[in-house]
Amino acid sequence: MPLCLLLTLLAGMTVTTLVSAPSQVISTTPDFTMSANPDTLSIPASASGTSTITLVSIDGFNGSVSLSAPSPLCPSPYCTTTWEISPSNVVVAPNSTATATLTIFAGGEGAAGNITVYGNSGGLSHSVSVAFKVVSSGGTPDFTMSANPNMLTIVQGSAGKSLIILTSINGFQGNVSLTPPVSCLAIGCPTYSVSPMRVFLSLGQNATASFTIQTYPQTPLATYNVAVTGTSGSLSHNAPVTFTVVSSSPPDFTISANPTNQTVPAGSTAKSQIVLSSVNGFGGTISLTTSPPPLCVSCPGWTINPSSVTLSPGGTAASTLTFYTYAGSPGSTWVVSVTGTSGGLSHSVSVAFTIVPSGSTSDFSMTANPNSLIIPAGSSGTSTIVVASLNGFNGTVNLYTSPSPLCPSLQCSYWTISPTRVDLTPNSTAKATLTIYAGTFGGLGNVTVYGTSGNLSHSVVVSFKVSQPPDFILTVSPSSGSVSRGGSTTFAVTIQGTDGFNETVSLSASVSPLLRHGPTTSLPSRVGPYSKSTLTVSTSRSTPLGSYTITVTATSTTIMHTYTVTVTVTR
Repeated sequence: MPLCLLLTLLAGMTVTTLVSAPSQVISTTPDFTMSANPDTLSIPASASGTSTITLVSIDGFNGSVSLSAPSPLCPSPYCTTTWEISPSNVVVAPNSTATATLTIFAGGEGAAGNITVYGNSGGLSHSVSVAFKVVSSGGTPDFTMSANPNMLTIVQGSAGKSLIILTSINGFQGNVSLTPPVSCLAIGCPTYSVSPMRVFLSLGQNATASFTIQTYPQTPLATYNVAVTGTSGSLSHNAPVTFTVVSSSPPDFTISANPTNQTVPAGSTAKSQIVLSSVNGFGGTISLTTSPPPLCVSCPGWTINPSSVTLSPGGTAASTLTFYTYAGSPGSTWVVSVTGTSGGLSHSVSVAFTIVPSGSTSDFSMTANPNSLIIPAGSSGTSTIVVASLNGFNGTVNLYTSPSPLCPSLQCSYWTISPTRVDLTPNSTAKATLTIYAGTFGGLGNVTVYGTSGNLSHSVVVSFKVSQPPDFILTVSPSSGSVSRGGSTTFAVTIQGTDGFNETVSLSASVSPLLRHGPTTSLPSRVGPYSKSTLTVSTSRSTPLGSYTITVTATSTTIMHTYTVTVTVTR
């Protein structure tokens, strides 16, 4: 979370706990996922190839996972090829990853198939498939690239590392230059480095380099797709890495009241809105209780309705605290505590009600309409602050706000109140406008507007959320593949909308280098905002051998993303 947004959240909060994380506090079942990198292998005859099997803990899974990859029954196209998984048992700690290596020992040229790796832990079972093809050992010299792990979770402000593995195939030998992804220029953008930036691949051997991802306190909590590129002459490949930036703190919620104090003539009622806001992805049901009302005939009482609310991640919800009095209620100040509880989380807010004899003690009240705003990043939102005379109040009320954060306005949100003073006559109302200018970082915040007149003082809280513009994520899997002359291979193209994205996406693909008789591509021209389609790469008997870069471009009305994969054409 950026420092400026943290200051925004701290400014004007009545009772709050600020924490941050991307998961939700919802009753979930611990589980694990499995993935393979790479999930497609071209192995020269009589050689071997490896794929890294990565297991990721989900929802606090903690346990031992047994791995197996059963061999086929002969006769079968597989029988000239064998494989093994090592280790066959891994321990996955909560919110962490573990890996194993699938090694495939290639037999004669032409064998191909899919190997399924199974993972079992108690009643949980998952699997992942790795496709392989045995190619001629006399094919075009080349190299492959992969990342281990290829999925990372990085705590905001810290660094993550992945090992880039390069493998010589078909007799390749030479230097490979490594280029890290390009970082954006905005404050908080992750930065990337790879060391060494050049490796020497010996004939039939592996080489490695360290890929480091550095995040900062201002780095937005999100999922990023990047890749390290390796080049040697006309050959170029990449190793994709997906990482998610999370906070070191668990999800939480805040609770606030609007208004926090009121003057109530005896025999009447007053209301205060209790606002619950999700912080850092919290989602779940919150039970609301109040401090108990006094047990006497003329004493005031209060109720909270509804007594439970459901929060969605990043959302807000409200309940109403009603304070009621009788004609003979004693003239004193009563403080009502409202407590919100969800699992092990609990927060409270206090609301003060001062009972005065009907028609006596002039005062004023403050309310906000609306008291909760959702503002797109880079734009502004307003709330009307209504100041009302009570019991014949007549005078000037000075208005001011909790301070805006001290950071560049393009990143952080800030606010103003206008006018800064209003004049009230008996039984009248006056209005002022609170304007909140949203920065470029998403997040939640509260602004407190204070009103003072002599020894009278009241306040009202306006909460806001800065929303990011709709977007989508483009992924293509696997990151590389191989195909024989005259054959074809396929890739899965996935479009995942984010932040409410709901547009049709246009797809296109290009091949580099563009050669006569080179590979051709086929994929749908238009897909939905949440879709999975197939990219088909086809070759002819005349297609030149070698590696080709396929660039998939996805465009909507105002957004464009690209993703590259590598296809190697073999004999």
